[in-house]
Amino acid sequence: MTKKRSIYKRALLLGLVAASLTTFTGCSSSSNNSSSQTTSKRAKAGSLNIPGQKINKSKAKDEDLYWTDKSDDRIRYFTDDSKKITAVKVTFAPDYANTSAVDAYLETVLHDKNYKVSNSKKDNDSIVLKTGTTYNIYSPKWKKWFWIRIDKNNNYEKDAVRDFAVYPGKSDEAL
Repeated sequence: MTKKRSIYKRALLLGLVAASLTTFTGCSSSSNNSSSQTTSKRAKAGSLNIPGQKINKSKAKDEDLYWTDKSDDRIRYFTDDSKKITAVKVTFAPDYANTSAVDAYLETVLHDKNYKVSNSKKDNDSIVLKTGTTYNIYSPKWKKWFWIRIDKNNNYEKDAVRDFAVYPGKSDEAL
């Protein structure tokens, strides 16, 4: 019985010490807080599968030539030898979709609701996506550029989308 009390007292003492250390270090400067927020944002980006990041194997399954998202088998990740994502491709085949579906999937692929389809970070113009075209995209959440290529489906109507791919960086060929 005395051993249990001794263990309980040690645990209580360790808890009090940890709480006092947390309270004491909580009075740090705001620059430390902002750097810790940046670090946590980077850590979160590393856990998500976005172009330019290393693949998170717990959120994707290996299919030999590419990785497939575990929650949506239409999303495919292509990686280089170091497992860095070089492209994310969303395939609608055998069906097709419209450019509104591309917009919705871009939010999912980039994990950013505020992305901008533009060549400028400050451009607020709303661009209507067209098939068979390349666009630059800026993600304010990740502070990174991506570019997208939308492939049309020639077997269906004019604006039908077969698939699209997102790449890290900017494209010189984008509208």
